[in-house]
Amino acid sequence: MQLPRLGSERNEQPGIWYLDHMVQAFILIQTDSGRASDVARAIVEFDGVASAEAVTGPYDVIVSAEATDVDALGHLVVTQIQPVVGIVRTLTCPVIHI
Repeated sequence: MQLPRLGSERNEQPGIWYLDHMVQAFILIQTDSGRASDVARAIVEFDGVASAEAVTGPYDVIVSAEATDVDALGHLVVTQIQPVVGIVRTLTCPVIHI
């Protein structure tokens, strides 16, 4: 396990700890009826999206994504994923490393 490092690159703030790895998350998506495959095909093209699969169950699409930090992940979800036609609701589940 890597230990946090004190940030000094990219104009990071002194005294703030940063991790050396990307933020990963699973994004669970509910879609309009019959739109899951279209939504998954659209989302998988976005930078930061590793996979997007149509599934069965309470959610219709599960996305695996990564970003440089939580803010970048939020930006991906709010500005790129949520506006996709057919999406009703998203739930972002960040991966934890314990």
